[in-house]
Amino acid sequence: MSKELEKDHMRKLKITLPFPKYLLCFIIIVAGITWYRLQYGRPKTYYHEQVTEITGIVYQIADDDDQMVLYVRGLERVRVTLYKKIEIKLGDCVTFTGKMKLPTGTPVFHLFQYDLYLRSKHIQWLFYADQGTIVSRNQNIFYEIKQGVIDHLKRYESEAYLKAFLLGDTSMFTDSDKQEFRALGISHLFAVSGMHVTLFTSLLMWLLRKWCSPPIMKTIVAVILGYYLFLTGFTPSVIRAVVMTIVLLWNQRISALSLLLFLGSVLLLYQPYYVYHPGFVFSFTVSFYLLLFRDWINASHCYFAQLIKTSVIAFLASLPLTLYFFCEINLCSVINNLIYVPYVSYLLFPMALLSSICPCLDSVLQVMISIFEFLLRITTAFKWFLIFPHIPITYYFLYSVMIILAVRKMIKRDYNFFLFLIIMLTLHYMLPYTRYSAKLTMLDVGQGDCLLITLKHNQGAILIDTGGIVSYGQQEKLFLAQTRIIPYLKSQGIRKLTALILTHGDYDHAGEAIALMKSFPVDQVILNAGDNNHLEQKLISFLETKRIFYQQVSRQNIRLAGQLFQFLNLKNQTNENRDSLICYTKIENRNIIFMGDATKEEEKYVIDTYNLPKMDIIKVGHHGSSTSSSQQLVSQLQPEVALISVGDHNRYGHPSQDILKRYQKLQTKIYRTDQVGSVQITLRSLKIRTYHKYASA
Repeated sequence: MSKELEKDHMRKLKITLPFPKYLLCFIIIVAGITWYRLQYGRPKTYYHEQVTEITGIVYQIADDDDQMVLYVRGLERVRVTLYKKIEIKLGDCVTFTGKMKLPTGTPVFHLFQYDLYLRSKHIQWLFYADQGTIVSRNQNIFYEIKQGVIDHLKRYESEAYLKAFLLGDTSMFTDSDKQEFRALGISHLFAVSGMHVTLFTSLLMWLLRKWCSPPIMKTIVAVILGYYLFLTGFTPSVIRAVVMTIVLLWNQRISALSLLLFLGSVLLLYQPYYVYHPGFVFSFTVSFYLLLFRDWINASHCYFAQLIKTSVIAFLASLPLTLYFFCEINLCSVINNLIYVPYVSYLLFPMALLSSICPCLDSVLQVMISIFEFLLRITTAFKWFLIFPHIPITYYFLYSVMIILAVRKMIKRDYNFFLFLIIMLTLHYMLPYTRYSAKLTMLDVGQGDCLLITLKHNQGAILIDTGGIVSYGQQEKLFLAQTRIIPYLKSQGIRKLTALILTHGDYDHAGEAIALMKSFPVDQVILNAGDNNHLEQKLISFLETKRIFYQQVSRQNIRLAGQLFQFLNLKNQTNENRDSLICYTKIENRNIIFMGDATKEEEKYVIDTYNLPKMDIIKVGHHGSSTSSSQQLVSQLQPEVALISVGDHNRYGHPSQDILKRYQKLQTKIYRTDQVGSVQITLRSLKIRTYHKYASA
């Protein structure tokens, strides 16, 4: 091979592989080790579920209304929920008494798995404490300084923003605030990362330059940044920003891209569960893209031109991740970043730094925060969301490859690959229209009911009940609409509900209805015909205020999205369970009946009044309670599949063993959410998929 051909070959290699070959080999080896450890490894643990008392050092504190959330380092790290507030400070050694529990993943397909996220933080156990006794006060100077910083920030009116910008602690923001930041595509501004560390480092170097020689200045900066890691809790994004800043501060000849890939690989060797940490995945992925195309970004000498390029690259880099984690994108996020990044980078964050040193500037910071929140209210009105169904993970990697190729070609003014990317996104968006069969999904909402019917070819989606509040431990609450129902709807590519059927007004069936409709469009709501309890009255008031069509069922047959639904129990018994709607429908030649919480008296009325066929699927009444599923009903319907929505270890003892035996005698296949999690049935083939099998696949 001639020298010219060899040079040309090397140039091509440099384009396709912008880092050394040995680093690629190292990355592949680390990927293999990480996969093996995630599949077959299990972190060592020193606790078990019979533990009722633990003692450890408190290394992180988060107040949560009437309780405290504490992160404790005992024999291993544990997340402690303390149900009464006591004066605990960082570094204190505390003994807690209560109950130990393993964290569980959200038992719904395609959703965020909290237990794996906790493992990325080296936490394998949750402890619910009734009491906490301080054994000894903090004697660690590092914790004392950190506690001093936190106490100092508590004196500010702008405490929430100062904690977010300086410590990466967003616990003072409400869940709706955090969802708003994510929806606008600006949540990265509140996670301490490269921008914050760079500005902080620049300020330090400007202050030290006049007084110190370069080596001493770099050493001081490195020490301060190292302690800053401790202050922010060693989150992956801060580790990346701090380590890269320190290394490049001492040796600017090192390739930033190679350093990023090497650091990410080392962190995965240390903690393979970082792959389940959104902060790690987003931080390293977006940084990789920005460094990969840094020369193109810097080729523009105008700041706003660079900002536009950076916003576009960051949006494209995070696109596959956003689709994977949230199943939706906001097309306005690029524009939002053009507004908020300069404001936060050059005004809000520097002022937060200055006001943390000079409390007299807090009033100025408050004015700037007011302007920021005013901008939020304006831009919130301009959200253009597109919802995409969940697809196998390999397709998200394909998205990433296509995006890199598209940007490379775009730099050369060739936009063909962008056309391919748009076609991929369009096909992805249209996938629900290719659904060949209707599906029925029983969502695991604990001790409650929530069932979703999705008709074929995206003709409609009907939700029957919403579940209520599920408690883990004594008082800790999980709000199902935001954490389970809406994310699952989006993962199925559902953009609105054709109808929401609420069988009756008990909280475990309708408790999340208002929260659901506040965040997700619903065409109409169907209620039972009985007297309205307090929850139903509140719901009707909400529906009238929002002008959402509703009806209290007064006739037997209603068509929803062209599908006939028959409501069999229209009597008013002045009792929520006896008034519960019993709904029968036939989809894909499958007879399906939803019994709500109907009692044996209503079952007898239905059997005597209607000539019902044998059922393919029955949603068992009242969570399998002995008050439902009479022998007469079970013998008449002879269901092939019985679905029971019931909470794990619920205090009611549901389902009844007698009822289970009644179905088992008919060889009915029984699926319980407390045993198998959510259940998804393809109605045409009657193929059944359970969450537990899906999660272990």
